[in-house]
Amino acid sequence: MRLIGSGCALAALVATSTWARGPEWIEQTDAGSVPQTAQTVTASGTVSKIRGALAGASQLAGIANDFEDMYRVLITEPTQFFFRTDPDSGGGADFNTQLWVFNESGLGLLGNDDADNPGVGSAIFQFSTDGTETGIFQPGIYLVCVTGTGNVPLSDGLQMFFFGSPTEVSGPDGPGGQGVVSGWSNSFDGGSTGDYELSFQGVTGVPGPTALAAFAMIIAFSSRRRRA
Repeated sequence: MRLIGSGCALAALVATSTWARGPEWIEQTDAGSVPQTAQTVTASGTVSKIRGALAGASQLAGIANDFEDMYRVLITEPTQFFFRTDPDSGGGADFNTQLWVFNESGLGLLGNDDADNPGVGSAIFQFSTDGTETGIFQPGIYLVCVTGTGNVPLSDGLQMFFFGSPTEVSGPDGPGGQGVVSGWSNSFDGGSTGDYELSFQGVTGVPGPTALAAFAMIIAFSSRRRRA
């Protein structure tokens, strides 16, 4: 039997699941701020957009201190991946955004403040652009997060990312860059809350245990073939 690409194989597995279908996911109550409270996107098939809101300290719907929203997704096509809030991608926000990507455990991978046009949304693609050589190298479960500009991830109180320029896609090059995200600085530059639309490519919802186990086998087999 000829093995198709792991991303295509997973897409086929996800498409057969019984969750509510994408391509849009609406935030359920409140997405958390750290890996332990991240909201798992369980939409079936391709997810091209996540809609939600940062309520700030407004106590909206009983939610306090809502300054970060983190989601657990499945990246099936790393080479096609993007995560954006700039209008050119179909994304958008009522506030000045920053975007972040972590691995499933919460180790920092990528962060961006501004897309090509400063102040007009944020954009992350497969790799960093700051020379750290970090990125998304294989399909799997990842954590994606949106915050207001100036609110940065911390690991044991230390900043995980450093932006040499507002438009770079940064790797975890701050003093806390080797740790797991455990909190946020909550220091803001301008408007930090409001509605958002996160635009994606190369992403699906997280499938059920059976499909996920099958995907793990596909990835393991593919890795062995590459090493052979």
